[in-house]
Amino acid sequence: MGVLNLTKENKIKDEIAEILKNILKDESFKIDDSPKKLEVGTEKRVRYLIDEKPPKRGENAFNVDILISLKNTENKKNDDKIPKDDEIPFVVIEIKGSKKITTDEIITYSGKAERHKRVYPWLRYGMIWNSTEESNIPFRFFKNNENFDFAYNINTISKNKMNDRIKKFYSEILKDQIEIAIKLYEIFKKESKDIEIYSSLIKIK
Repeated sequence: MGVLNLTKENKIKDEIAEILKNILKDESFKIDDSPKKLEVGTEKRVRYLIDEKPPKRGENAFNVDILISLKNTENKKNDDKIPKDDEIPFVVIEIKGSKKITTDEIITYSGKAERHKRVYPWLRYGMIWNSTEESNIPFRFFKNNENFDFAYNINTISKNKMNDRIKKFYSEILKDQIEIAIKLYEIFKKESKDIEIYSSLIKIK
């Protein structure tokens, strides 16, 4: 990856994180845009269950761009099995600064999402990029995606429009993804056996 692209990605990431922090400032969520390692697995094993003490994050971890976690206030007070500084990861947003989202990026990050979900099966995972050359999500995304839950092209170079676009992203995509992650987490946490209906819906505009 070129230095210019990396610089552009970091700038976009900082702007997006700042806007989301303002949107979610009164919620019980933490938005982390510092270099953050999130554990990956080679096989499925559910984490953060009440009867399981999470292992320390170590070598089996990848950096993610923006991580939205639930502040684990109740567990900090009542559950010694969960580390005091822990939050529950719910949504990952990967940021790309490419002029066009490439097939290689889609395949690589989709594979990365799959490995994170082996450890956190409730995790919602998506990608945001800022391409003014392609106004929408290209067909190659759908052709090569396997594990992304959402995708969004900001498609603007204006800082004012960036704010509007990310607010739209939150209201039309991210808000739903957070709610889905919470519901899935509760199923795994409680090992629910009385679920009558499950349906995964796709929103396309």
